[in-house]
Amino acid sequence: MRGVDCVAPNCAHLHAEDDEQLVQAAMRHAAEVHPEMAFPESTAREFVQNGAYDDLQHAAGAGSSPSV
Repeated sequence: MRGVDCVAPNCAHLHAEDDEQLVQAAMRHAAEVHPEMAFPESTAREFVQNGAYDDLQHAAGAGSSPSV
């Protein structure tokens, strides 16, 4: 499981099976929660590349869908 935290104050923790799914989760999150923000796929990939980490807290729930 991989995780990344939204940089907006008190926002969200995102997690997914791998970095590719995490990119998709980040893009969904940005579109739903921060629609005013330009967040193209290239930016989402950079965000995940620079901020993602192994998410041991959610690893036990592996197989669940990514959260936003």
